[in-house]
Amino acid sequence: AVRVGSLTIGDLAGSEREVQNPTAVGRLQAREINQSLTALNRTLLKVRRGELDQSDRRQGALNAVLFDAICDGGISLVFCVDPRMDRLGESKRTLFMAERCMDIKQVKRLHEVAP
Repeated sequence: AVRVGSLTIGDLAGSEREVQNPTAVGRLQAREINQSLTALNRTLLKVRRGELDQSDRRQGALNAVLFDAICDGGISLVFCVDPRMDRLGESKRTLFMAERCMDIKQVKRLHEVAP
């Protein structure tokens, strides 16, 4: 049997600053990213409580991309913060989400396929 896996990397650094985005398209993209981050945050809280179900896959773009990894227990998240004082609010929200994610306990499921 062969073990298979996948790696998904997403970088959203700085994209969530909707009010400071100079274009309408940029503000729309920032709003969509914020909505997707909010949905991912709710999904991760459900994982923590053991309440995740298939309907959570459709709750945002990030959920759609990361759902299989979340269900298989094979997700690692990296949270980055900006040390500047004018970004303190965003950094606190990021650290708060990261702290809640630390409580998620899952067992990695391996998938084996015949060669």
